[in-house]
Amino acid sequence: MDEGNLRSKPDFPISSRLLKSIDALAVLSTIGAIGLLSSPNLSPAAANALQVVTETLGGYFLLRGYFALRDRVGQRNYRILTGQENIRRKEKQLYVFGGDGHPAVDLLFQSNPAQTIPIYSSLSPAESLINHLRRLKRTSLDPFFINLDIDPESGKTPINTPALERLDIDEENLLSAPNGLRFATYGFGGSLVSSMLHKPDESLTLDDQEILHKRLLSQVREILSSDHSLTSAMVRIADAYRIVKQTSFLGLFSELVERHRIEGGPNTLDFSPERSVIWVDVITPIVKELLKYAKPGWGVVLNTTVPGLQLPFLDEFGLVSMNVSTDETTGIARSGNYITVVIEADDAGTLVALENSTVKRKRKEYIPLFNSHKAAEIARQWGYQRAISVAEVYARIINGENGIQRQLEQGSTPIEIQLSLDEEYLHQKCLDKAMA
Repeated sequence: MDEGNLRSKPDFPISSRLLKSIDALAVLSTIGAIGLLSSPNLSPAAANALQVVTETLGGYFLLRGYFALRDRVGQRNYRILTGQENIRRKEKQLYVFGGDGHPAVDLLFQSNPAQTIPIYSSLSPAESLINHLRRLKRTSLDPFFINLDIDPESGKTPINTPALERLDIDEENLLSAPNGLRFATYGFGGSLVSSMLHKPDESLTLDDQEILHKRLLSQVREILSSDHSLTSAMVRIADAYRIVKQTSFLGLFSELVERHRIEGGPNTLDFSPERSVIWVDVITPIVKELLKYAKPGWGVVLNTTVPGLQLPFLDEFGLVSMNVSTDETTGIARSGNYITVVIEADDAGTLVALENSTVKRKRKEYIPLFNSHKAAEIARQWGYQRAISVAEVYARIINGENGIQRQLEQGSTPIEIQLSLDEEYLHQKCLDKAMA
């Protein structure tokens, strides 16, 4: 974002020290003029002259008041537009860790700005939110996002950033569940392609998100009275089945699935009431989305130029990868029972791929995959009615009619929500296969 477009200094072109001197002189002149006007020996001519002086000084103070007010408003708007202003809301809130930006955060905010607070690593990802508000022609601004101002080079990290203190949370912002109050945060990992390649590109790691969640949770507990029951949930929209290497106390490496690294170790699933993590895998809901256009036993052709890109877990949903030629895939190809998915490294690349003449001729048969809902909307305008936006899918899972936010408010525990998500979006053998 071009910070030059944000007014960081008052427009009044006089230094503050000189301005204070002029103000002091004007005050003394006003007092002196009023004193002289009260004198019984004052001539009419002098009285008229002093009257002009006092009116001029009055105009000066009105003008100064206008500039001072305009400066305060401008400085406040600058703090708002750079994520540096305190946020205090009355409604229940959706707290979203967006890192360096994620299309689903944009969609959640645009769908409900009053009840969504994006929390970004820096200022740059907020540009899309600011432009959205400008398109709405908002004449007055309220604080709407937090800039964590994380900069490892200057020593600012999720552990020591003071920015979270600008988030003023109280009971009205929490979810009211039958068994007490709920505090929940939603953290986004990398893009769909990075997850398909098992190469995380998130700017806020899962560990960072956990630290930030617990810091906010401490702030919440400080403002609650002791008679309130409070539970929390950390919802993670990430590559749940990425393999990570862990070092044991003996210095040996072991491989764990990301989901189980957070939950406590391999082959464990925390069923305790204290469990707080809810996993939404990046990929499996998208694979499930493809079943709208295919039947079990159908094939999936991945049309991409990204080396090594593939959709995992297809077989768990009864689909067959056509990217490897076998007798089975040859038979499916001859029968025509397959779908073709178009995806490139980013949304712009995917849109360009749709302009390929072969794809354009068969646009009703192709399914482009996008991160953002804006790119999907463009593709639909071009005639690709089966375009899928991962932002729309995640937003529905989080904030839909029976989304995670609603389930938490209804009193469902994190493990209950996790089991229902697992039942819908994956099978246990997905995990077994990843752990093998």
